[in-house]
Amino acid sequence: MIRHSYTHDWELLAKTDPLFAVLSDPLYQRANLSPEAERRFWHTGEAYVQYISDLFRTHFGEPCRPSRALDFGCGVGRILVPLARISGEAVGIDASPTMLELARAACDRAALRNVSFAQSPMPGESFDLVNSTLVFQHIPVRVGLPILATLLQQISLNGFLSLHLLFERPRSRPAYRIVRWLRSTLQPLHLITNRLRGSAPSTPYMQMNPYPLNKVLTLLSTNGIREVYLVMRSRNGSEIALLLGRKSKNAVPAEAA
Repeated sequence: MIRHSYTHDWELLAKTDPLFAVLSDPLYQRANLSPEAERRFWHTGEAYVQYISDLFRTHFGEPCRPSRALDFGCGVGRILVPLARISGEAVGIDASPTMLELARAACDRAALRNVSFAQSPMPGESFDLVNSTLVFQHIPVRVGLPILATLLQQISLNGFLSLHLLFERPRSRPAYRIVRWLRSTLQPLHLITNRLRGSAPSTPYMQMNPYPLNKVLTLLSTNGIREVYLVMRSRNGSEIALLLGRKSKNAVPAEAA
């Protein structure tokens, strides 16, 4: 039996444990969640937006103050809320209707009236900041790269990109990749794995897909984003990249080309 697409799993995660689905720390599991942990969860979003804003100012000479910003994969609004506070207008996109409901509620609690929502990128839209944090790793590469290309096309001239990617993970040999693919595709195998790990049988499979940086950088370049600042870090053996970029027609001086 073939399982539904990753979007179906993401909707199940949104309904069962939404904060943990966004940040996979046991602190944020529904069974463990305390008021202090929830405050900490929302503070991580504020700190992240401040972090990328400081990086934009340092490396591109401009603070992060977009007229129109997009948060792709907004989840419950962890990044979207602080992003909307510094933007003229913000749009949150998420494949899960439940996540969008939770994000809308978070924006309402913050008294934000400059936010709109959608389930997928909208053709013809234009943004001077596109952000995506902890999202593409949950999307199969063959699906995610065309989505990324669409988002890059929607960045206006002199607009900015903030993109978080997983590009290497432990046990990345072909045999492990095949096992993970089978688990994400065949429901009985996933149920057996949950049982062996002591998880509830209904717990959806959370995909973790590494993206090829060479293909991502090629996409950036072909879409006019040739000024790129890259931050890399390791976490539990996984390699993670944060790419900040600016779209420009003349990113490289002619004499340097």
